[in-house]
Amino acid sequence: MQQEKNITINVSTGTILKLIGIFLLLGFLFVIRDVVIVFFISFVIASALTPAVNYFQERKIPRFVSTVVIYVLFFGFLVLIVSLIISPLSSQIKELANNFPMYYSKISSQFGGLNGQGEEDLNSLQDILASSGQYLSQFAGNIFTGTINIFGGLVSTIIIIVLSFYLVLEDRGAKKFISEIVPLPHKYKAVFLQDAIQKRLGRWFRGQIILCFIIGLITFIGLSVMGVRYALLLALIAGFLEVIPFIGPVLASIPAIFFAFLQSPVLALVVAIFYFVVQQAENHLIVPQVMKKMTGLNPIFIMLALMIGARLAGVSGMVLAVPFAVAIEVVARDFWETRPKDGKLGDLDKGE
Repeated sequence: MQQEKNITINVSTGTILKLIGIFLLLGFLFVIRDVVIVFFISFVIASALTPAVNYFQERKIPRFVSTVVIYVLFFGFLVLIVSLIISPLSSQIKELANNFPMYYSKISSQFGGLNGQGEEDLNSLQDILASSGQYLSQFAGNIFTGTINIFGGLVSTIIIIVLSFYLVLEDRGAKKFISEIVPLPHKYKAVFLQDAIQKRLGRWFRGQIILCFIIGLITFIGLSVMGVRYALLLALIAGFLEVIPFIGPVLASIPAIFFAFLQSPVLALVVAIFYFVVQQAENHLIVPQVMKKMTGLNPIFIMLALMIGARLAGVSGMVLAVPFAVAIEVVARDFWETRPKDGKLGDLDKGE
């Protein structure tokens, strides 16, 4: 007979205290998650712009001058794009708000045979459309304020710009900050991880901007050729939602198919096919070329990150889910690659 083996697990007081400390830290970060999000966005922007500043600095251009030039070009380009689309976008939003009653009438005629619950659903839809129309009219009337509110308010926007500017301007600023707050025994590891995360996030941000622009442009051209109303607005939605993997393109297709259906059921079918083709081209042609080094994350991990982000911070959480997941993946990968094996300490320099 085999003798039963008693398995004893010893957990030291230090381990318990560390776990308690980790949970307290996570709870504190959750309480100040708005501050964490602002800092993280600043860090992502700085990660994307730092290589360009370093490029000019290596060519004997002072870092301050390089930083100012890069920021002026970056935000100047954004202002130029907004100034070019603000007028037609505002017109389309106002037109959309004014046409909501007509759209409701068309929907009612399509489902005129419904009664009871169906009629209540249509009445609810009418209320939603009416409130949405009022909001869109207000947004179009003051699109600058509306845009600022989308990004979390004027104060948050200014903090993001100033903080990211400082992180880029201060040579190795993020590394210095990390080295000052991390205890000496873990300082090297923390700086190494910060550098790896910064490089990955920088590639993600630059690739994401290119991808959003390409998808938005393709969508605008396609919808304009097909004669779909509000093509510019729908293209902007497609471009912005591109930052949410898998789910974003599907969500972007819904309003396009809906408005196309109000024009013609056949047109709605064509638009649905168009979005499907664009999605396939994106997955097999555009993403492999533009984003092949972006994240390297498992799709299941990305979906899990999206669900957690949506639960914690809504749409903002979904937008930031992937870069957060990238940072977590870098830390987790380093932990598994450097963990002790066969009683020996892993190589902390591995991967440099």
